[in-house]
Amino acid sequence: MFGIESFKPWVGDLYYISHPKLLILGESRWDEEFTDTKIIEFQIDGGHFRAHTNFVQAVLGKRHWEEGYDPIAFGRKSIFYNYNTSFYPGRARIPPEHGERAEAQNPRMLRKMLEMYKPTHCIVWGIANWRSVAVEGAKWGPDQAMPGLADGWPYRRITIGSHTTLFSHVKHPSAGFSFARWSAVLSTFLMLISA
Repeated sequence: MFGIESFKPWVGDLYYISHPKLLILGESRWDEEFTDTKIIEFQIDGGHFRAHTNFVQAVLGKRHWEEGYDPIAFGRKSIFYNYNTSFYPGRARIPPEHGERAEAQNPRMLRKMLEMYKPTHCIVWGIANWRSVAVEGAKWGPDQAMPGLADGWPYRRITIGSHTTLFSHVKHPSAGFSFARWSAVLSTFLMLISA
C-alpha cells in the first residue's frame, strides 16, 4: 500500500459507518511477514496478544470476562497500524531507536492514512511513540488538557485539508497498563468532538 510492500494496515469492514472513526497507532513490528492486518486477524480468530486485549478492554470499558466485551466488533470498526512502518527483527517490546523512529516514510504514511480514511480520533500507543509521531507537511495544534480528568491528560489536533483529527496517547498496553486509568482517559477522549 502507498508503495511500501509490507505496509498493510488493518481497516475494519465497518470502519466507514462507525463513529467515532478510530485510528490506532501501534509502535512497531518485529516480524516482516506478520503485517498489521495479520496481527488483527490473529486476534479476531481467537489469538491472544496481551497488548491488544489490554487496549480493547480500556477502549470498551469492559474487562474481557464481562458481558459486552467484543474485540471482533471493535476490530471491525477501527483501523490499526504501527507508526514505525519498517519492521525491526528481534522480539516484542524492544522499542525502535531514535533513528528508526525518524524515518521519513513514517510521517508520510500517517499523512496518507489521514487523507484516505479521515479518522475523527487517533490513539497512539507508547510515550516514546507519542513524542516521535509527526505528519508530513502539517503542524500540530497546541496540546490541550482533556476536560474532567484530574491530571489534564493531553490531546492535540491536526488538520489535513478540511478534516481535523484528534490525537492522544496511552502508555504502551503491553506492560504495566492500568485498566481503570486508561479506560477513563479513552472514554473521555472518544467523547471529544474533532470539529
